[in-house]
Amino acid sequence: MERIKNYIYLGWVLVIANMYYQEYFGLNALIVSLVSIPIFGFLKQEYLIEPKWWFMSGIFAASGLAVFLQASVLSIFLYFFTALVFIATQIFLKHSLPIGIIQSVQAFGSGFYYYFENLFTIGNSAETKRKKVMKNVLLVLIPILVAIIFLKLYQSADETFKAYTEWINLDWISWGFLGFYLVLTLFLYGFYYARKDEIITAWEEALKNDINEDYTDGIQRAVGVKNETKVAIALLITLNAFLLLYNIIDVSFVSTKLFNHGFESSYSQVVHGGINALITSIILVILLLTYMFRGQLNFQGSKWIKRIAAIWLIQNLVMISTTLAKNWEYVSHWGLTYKRIGVFVYLFLAVIGIGLTIYKLFKVQSFWFLLRTTSISFLTFFVVFACFSWDRIIAEHNLTHVAKERIDLDYILDLGSDALPALIQYHQTTVMDEYYETDLIDFARYSRDRLASREERSTWRSLNMTDKYVLAELRKWPDAFGPYDSFRGMFSYGY
Repeated sequence: MERIKNYIYLGWVLVIANMYYQEYFGLNALIVSLVSIPIFGFLKQEYLIEPKWWFMSGIFAASGLAVFLQASVLSIFLYFFTALVFIATQIFLKHSLPIGIIQSVQAFGSGFYYYFENLFTIGNSAETKRKKVMKNVLLVLIPILVAIIFLKLYQSADETFKAYTEWINLDWISWGFLGFYLVLTLFLYGFYYARKDEIITAWEEALKNDINEDYTDGIQRAVGVKNETKVAIALLITLNAFLLLYNIIDVSFVSTKLFNHGFESSYSQVVHGGINALITSIILVILLLTYMFRGQLNFQGSKWIKRIAAIWLIQNLVMISTTLAKNWEYVSHWGLTYKRIGVFVYLFLAVIGIGLTIYKLFKVQSFWFLLRTTSISFLTFFVVFACFSWDRIIAEHNLTHVAKERIDLDYILDLGSDALPALIQYHQTTVMDEYYETDLIDFARYSRDRLASREERSTWRSLNMTDKYVLAELRKWPDAFGPYDSFRGMFSYGY
């Protein structure tokens, strides 16, 4: 079994090296994730019946899909991040996301030590270990080398055989590739042969999702549960009253001014000020309630205290709704920007956080339950979010749904090349200022040559769907952008 595991490791690293050697991120990310999942499933067959293992595997595969769809900085970052989370799940299935990342980093670092320990050790066992390593390497390399030699001989001897075996392309084997492969065998060793850190694992196991009925801390013992209950009820009633007044004023503003009288530019301050207050408020709400219901208040406190807390959380949902309405109206008048998209993202995450806090409240769960569930929920959201080209979405929305006099062409031209198809389509139907037209043509030619040059320098492994779509669209207008020129860098056309 150990020998099979070693062979699988060498094959796994070979696939990764072949996918990434002198390539960009694209389809190769999806392939590596889809290859890695069954390999690690084979190593941890007992995990195959666990829903969490399948869920984390799905997140890893989805992050690879996001890179294939559009290899943005966010999607590539999430791809490596979810890979670390996936590895942590293999080490210990119950690892939460934050602690799992620590475990993965520890496994990566310790991998260097164990890698060289297997090659260089002090004592009588050193020669035995080196012989074992060399034996395993030779058992793999000798059959491969012999097979390659005879393949070349048979191809030279018979043209028909060569025609049938042309699909076996070994051109990718070079000294540079072999060096890259050997480096990867070192860097990936700690992930594949990951060893559980007992201190980190024990720490994770000690952080329970449930709250023990006999749990108390120094404050509760000093103050007493009854007194703490009175303080909590008085505080929650006061906070509910403040938030109720805020919501009445806010709902009145939305219903009487925002929708009935149109959106004025001065309302931007209302939206920005509201979201800043909302961010602080929601975080404090969750932290305060988590602290209040950390122990005996769940079991010996008044039955009304949880209801009052739930009302406060629901009122926060009302505040989220009015902020959502204001941001939506802002976008409908002035268009999308990344900052306004960020507001929508935060509101969505806030709803998730409040929903999980309500669940924690009535199911008597701990802060660690909240941390584990919210972190996984947020990661899942961002992986899905990274699947979309937001430059393209912003450009298409603003150029289609925003009045011409309010379109910020400077902002759209500062977006990535994903926005170019929408800009070119807009140019075909609308008279643009000469300044913007010149910038558009220069940017389009620059992007076309850059993407075309990248396509020439890479293979199908680097394919990502957004770049393919943009390049295909840019090639439809060769006269407007001039003849194709080999990309010479970002200063080729005055940038």
